[in-house]
Amino acid sequence: MTQPPSDVSAITAIQPYLSLIMTALSVSTLAFILNLLKASRENQEKLTDIANKRADFLKEQAEAERKRAEGERTRLEREVAERKDQMEALLSKSGFDFDAVMGVRTLQTVAKDVREQIEVLDAEIRKHLTDLSNLGLSIDHAREASLRLTLAKGALADNNWEAAAAELDDYSIASGDDWHAHFVRGVAHANSRDGSFTNIAALRAYNDAIALFPKTEDEALKARLLRYRGAMLKRLDRLDESLSDLQLAREKARDGADLLDISYNLSCVYAMKGDKEKMLNQIKALGAWNAGLSMIRSHISDYFAKFEHDPDFLEAISSSTFGSDEVTRLR
Repeated sequence: MTQPPSDVSAITAIQPYLSLIMTALSVSTLAFILNLLKASRENQEKLTDIANKRADFLKEQAEAERKRAEGERTRLEREVAERKDQMEALLSKSGFDFDAVMGVRTLQTVAKDVREQIEVLDAEIRKHLTDLSNLGLSIDHAREASLRLTLAKGALADNNWEAAAAELDDYSIASGDDWHAHFVRGVAHANSRDGSFTNIAALRAYNDAIALFPKTEDEALKARLLRYRGAMLKRLDRLDESLSDLQLAREKARDGADLLDISYNLSCVYAMKGDKEKMLNQIKALGAWNAGLSMIRSHISDYFAKFEHDPDFLEAISSSTFGSDEVTRLR
């Protein structure tokens, strides 16, 4: 009687078929994997190509933007330069420059229509500078420094002391060795009259101007600087320092207007110190200078408060018609 095949015999019998099946599966799997790898590689190549094209596109865009910005920068710089030249021409025609502000020659009043033109040019220049800034650009250092001086002169011509002081402050940071600019910066801060802040700013500017004052310059101009600094020290109630500057200024001064102004400031300092005799001597030195006597009258409650009711003082300042002259600067 025949025995049924065992499990081992059955497996052995189908082994060749199993091997064929495994081989077929392995080949199919390998083919599948290879196809996946190929597809992945092709996909990666496509992605790389897209990325490269995008990078090239962005690079082209960046280059186009750079060229556009450079063109805009060239245009804006040209516009700024043209308006700067126009402002300088207006100021020159009006006889307005730093020498006039420093008192080297007579300061002419700038006509209203000229001031209005300067204001328009100033606004246009500032707009162009803002446009440059919005592009992340700026004009070069040398041209910016020169522009700051022009804008400062325009502001001075328009009696905008605060704006002029701000421009000159910026300029002094970049070009700190220009004693003329420090001189005028002191004038601008002094005439801003915004309390101790601008008084101290003016004092610092005059200090810089005096420190940089050339030995070859006219000593009379240095006298004016000392006179202006003495006036600031007076405002700050630093009386001994003010007195020292004013006395030294009087030794060096030759101009009659300087000497009169020094006498006015000395009369203030002596009044603040309570020295009646010396105060009256300086008031007497003013003679018939109406502007000086008018300024004393306007400060009767501060600089001259100690003598506000003194009959000799009141008699000394009552011998002139008040208000007929323009009050000068830096009182």
